[in-house]
Amino acid sequence: MKINELSTNLSVINQEIVELEILKDQTFNLYQEKFSIQNIEIISHSLNFKKLDVYIVNKDLSSPYKIDSELVEISILGNLGKWNTTK
Repeated sequence: MKINELSTNLSVINQEIVELEILKDQTFNLYQEKFSIQNIEIISHSLNFKKLDVYIVNKDLSSPYKIDSELVEISILGNLGKWNTTK
């Protein structure tokens, strides 16, 4: 008897999961339709936004990110094991 109840509960839960996945997919599709690139231009035009031209002024810009090892100065103490034999 207990197994039948658990099986029924599991079937109900599985059905709810399927319904929620369908709802999630429908919501995602609606989002993609509403906020696609084409619709963004329509929405921005309706809100009186103007698309600005983008110009690249300097093509030789350095990278904004650097590896930590590039930023650390290494100070060397001593003469790396070479003895100065000339006096």
